[in-house]
Amino acid sequence: MKGLGTDEAALIRILGHRNHAELAAIKEAFLKKYGKDLISRVRSELSGYFCSAMVGLLKEPRQYDADTLFEAMKGIGTDEFTMIFVLLGRSNEQKAQINTIFSRDHHKTLDAAIRSETSGDLQKFLVALSQNREAEGPVNESTASADAEKLYRAGEGKIGTDERTFIEIFTKKNWTHLKRVFQIYETIHKHHTMERAVEGELSGFLKTGLHGIVVFARNPAEYYADILHKSMKGLGTDEKMLNQVVIGNRERLAEIKQSYSAKYGKSLYGAIDGETSGDYKRTMLALIGN
Repeated sequence: MKGLGTDEAALIRILGHRNHAELAAIKEAFLKKYGKDLISRVRSELSGYFCSAMVGLLKEPRQYDADTLFEAMKGIGTDEFTMIFVLLGRSNEQKAQINTIFSRDHHKTLDAAIRSETSGDLQKFLVALSQNREAEGPVNESTASADAEKLYRAGEGKIGTDERTFIEIFTKKNWTHLKRVFQIYETIHKHHTMERAVEGELSGFLKTGLHGIVVFARNPAEYYADILHKSMKGLGTDEKMLNQVVIGNRERLAEIKQSYSAKYGKSLYGAIDGETSGDYKRTMLALIGN
């Protein structure tokens, strides 16, 4: 980055092949030796989604999540899908870190920000999603069966939909319990999958979020593989979403790659290779690994 021009290949070679701990050490050493913040320096040298990817890599994972959430609510309009995507798969400990960082950096709680930017059932869902789930533990078959029945009576088993029951169970119960609830649901009454019930009973981003929880409970890697596929489907590529999935979930990339290949019949590396270009493409491929 010294002088005129930038050696992008060197940046990709170094930053694209380091884990979070190594990147943190590089940032610290850079500041100590050159007296400059590496993120600020990279921002001044690069542009576009290539810059976004490189800056994202240099952020601590939960800092990246908190910043992504802030950007999703900044200015006019709200990116509800990104808010759902970031919060849905995070553990209680990770959400606590995100909440702490968000409050520190933006002088308001994440809860307050969500409430100011959303309304109605979606607001209730997102607020609940940002809070703790019950701790993981052995499945109680009786409780799981009761929750499956509650969901049926809140949706397919009545005229209209009781969104509140869906939100309560989907956001508060632990993942192991939910996976069993969804399995049991398929055996009762209309013998529909939980995914089909959500598709038929809900709408909008609430439907998107609840559907995502069903997929995540079954296989977290499949949830992210689906979003990656969506980001590259059809004409054009959603580089913003591609960045958020790949950079925000680097610790899960091995599983995501496997799930993507199994479900879509091609490697994630090959998909990204065909849908991106230039330095941005080289960065994504370095992160994915062939």
